[in-house]
Amino acid sequence: MRVGTRIGVGVAVLVVGASNQGRFGPTTSVSAEWTFPSSRVDERVREPLPLNVVRFLPKLTEDGTAPAGPFTIPLKLQDETGRYHKPKRLAVEVSYDEGKTWQRVPVGSNQVARLNHPAGATSVSLRASATGRRRHGQADGDSRVRDSVVGVRRIRHEK
Repeated sequence: MRVGTRIGVGVAVLVVGASNQGRFGPTTSVSAEWTFPSSRVDERVREPLPLNVVRFLPKLTEDGTAPAGPFTIPLKLQDETGRYHKPKRLAVEVSYDEGKTWQRVPVGSNQVARLNHPAGATSVSLRASATGRRRHGQADGDSRVRDSVVGVRRIRHEK
């Protein structure tokens, strides 16, 4: 597991990542980077960090695979309290070579990503970037997240 932080004037960055090495299914690595407003706080008061996460909610087959060809993935932005919010900005990228190259995919206003798994692809990796809306009590500025999941799902080709 990797964890790192950078704190600047008015902004903080938290980076977390882990590798699987194939021990727990197809996912080989996950990572997230959060950028959020930061200011001095009363040390006696505990405040949650504004750490959003993009949830990928695909409908998969019983064996956990995604079909080849057109495929949609509903997305949700979840905040640190567990609530879902419509993001100010949401972008999704896909990789079919274990994260070596990425291409942007369309995301509708309904927060659904539209992919088209190519012939011959054996796995799909996903990366999302989102900007959350500033909430009451949060320092000035928006919080941002970038999530990556490499080797997240295997693709099933019909014979």
